[in-house]
Amino acid sequence: MQEKTTSYYSQKSEEVLSYIHNHLADDLNLKVLSEKFGISFFHFHRILKAYLNEPVGSYINRIRLETAIKLIRYSDDPLSDIAIRIGYNDVSSFSKAFSKEF
Repeated sequence: MQEKTTSYYSQKSEEVLSYIHNHLADDLNLKVLSEKFGISFFHFHRILKAYLNEPVGSYINRIRLETAIKLIRYSDDPLSDIAIRIGYNDVSSFSKAFSKEF
């Protein structure tokens, strides 16, 4: 039974991560995500933290910034467009998060 539960949560975790990667510009509120995937907030946070080895919020921020790096390097898009595309409201908040991380 444990293996079945583990694979269920692994599958759910992969679905959540796929959603996050495909919706970086959206509001990725953890409570909304947990409801969307039919997992209680408590379990959602606990399961994903164990799966990722980091808190979900940290993962989302890291993925957003890693995506920004790729876009800055491989596209000609202005920073303002990149910031919005990865979920920041403006260049200022994006710059602040980027500077804090790197």
